[in-house]
Amino acid sequence: MPSPLERLREGFAGLGPGGKAGVAAGAVAVIVALALGVGAVVGGGTTPTTTTTTTTTTAPLPPAPLTGVPVDDLAALSRPAISVKIGNNTEARPQSGLDVADIVYEEEVEGRITRFLAVFHSKASSPVGPVRSVRLMDPFIARPLGGVFVYSGGANVPERITRLNEAGLRHFDEGGLEGVGARIMDSSHGNGRRPNILFANLERLWEANEGSAPPPAMFAFLQRGQAFDGEVVTEVVVPVGTGGFRPTWRWDAAEGLWRRFYGDEPFEAKSGNQVTAANLVIQFVERTGEESLVIGEGEAAILSDGKIVRGRWQHLDPSTPTRYFDAQGAEILLTPGRTWVHLPLAGGEIVTR
Repeated sequence: MPSPLERLREGFAGLGPGGKAGVAAGAVAVIVALALGVGAVVGGGTTPTTTTTTTTTTAPLPPAPLTGVPVDDLAALSRPAISVKIGNNTEARPQSGLDVADIVYEEEVEGRITRFLAVFHSKASSPVGPVRSVRLMDPFIARPLGGVFVYSGGANVPERITRLNEAGLRHFDEGGLEGVGARIMDSSHGNGRRPNILFANLERLWEANEGSAPPPAMFAFLQRGQAFDGEVVTEVVVPVGTGGFRPTWRWDAAEGLWRRFYGDEPFEAKSGNQVTAANLVIQFVERTGEESLVIGEGEAAILSDGKIVRGRWQHLDPSTPTRYFDAQGAEILLTPGRTWVHLPLAGGEIVTR
């Protein structure tokens, strides 16, 4: 059967000059119509054509509540926070997990040595530790986060465990870790003896606590296009702990991060990575006995983007996060990323340059 174009050629051959001109014009119209993707009338019939346009839209990734950084692991956002008490004595170093924790709280304990409460949510590290004992202020720090609290020892002061229960935290000591398959003993670490060889497996803990609620945001973060405004600094010595426990942070402008040192020695995690943070929070606290008083208010300083802002902290409701305000009373917004919160004694001096 001849095609429409073949029939058009046959008819065109039998026409006079005027007819050929008319048909030629019609042929041009058909070609133009086909090129434009519209219906053309050929041989008394209509041939419809369709043009399909596909638009691809990529939805923005949701931010992790504790860092404000977009994440592509959506399953991670639905799991609970895990707060792990980690030692900082010489035999505990290098610790595992401090380089990936969303938030790390650094607090003073007996003898003005420091220990860490590392919070994991958007990223995992396994193992994490070495795991050490709970203190009276820890339940107040972890309560707004909810989720899981991991420790080893400290139950000799019953009030510590009472506060964990009152805070509604699911808590796991060494026996609890063993019960859910999350206990890891690493005799090659530190001096090879307790209490420096107990580590925790986060994945096992998340499996054992599936269905627990994810944490709320603990800080207010800057939005895209907003800048952190303050006094420019390149280095800060944080007055938390004493002697070899007092850390120095130096601003790495190329990476946009603070790098942690003890003196001039980089503070590295067991992974070999130097510990870094986008934000440093220095929250001065009063102390009574063994307890740093994190419920109340006091002086504070926030360091981000190579700058420092001085102001105050306020934490009056134990169930809600601590808030930070500048000298004018406006809430201080942090740069999205990992945050270290230091809890030095009130009256300490921040040394910057």
